[in-house]
Amino acid sequence: MIYPRCRLNAFKDAGTRVLFISAARGDGVSELMAEAMKMLTQVDAEGGEGKKIQKRVFRPQPKDVGPSVHKDGDTFIVKAPELERIVARVDMTSPEVRQQVQRQLGRLGVQKVLEKAGIKPGDKVRCGDYEWEW
Repeated sequence: MIYPRCRLNAFKDAGTRVLFISAARGDGVSELMAEAMKMLTQVDAEGGEGKKIQKRVFRPQPKDVGPSVHKDGDTFIVKAPELERIVARVDMTSPEVRQQVQRQLGRLGVQKVLEKAGIKPGDKVRCGDYEWEW
């Protein structure tokens, strides 16, 4: 694989050595282990004991657990990324497609959330750029 020189130079400028590995094939793993051992030995030789190492804590945010609905005026706004992708890429003027999307509402849990939000026949629903009557 070829990497742009400018990206590699950014690592070099930051004082970081770039190593490429493939866990699947095992390429570069021995070099990585040797470099890690070299760095650990260097820390021990410099008397790294007692120095506080600053740790960086990563706290990944959970994915959306499901669809959500809020009401904006008289319209129920559905936030469901998978449904938004579906309605954005299909022709919603086709009755067959609208029936398929209706089935997806149940499969994705959107119908249940809308019912809990108090939707009634005749109410407007919007998901992405598409709006329809319930």
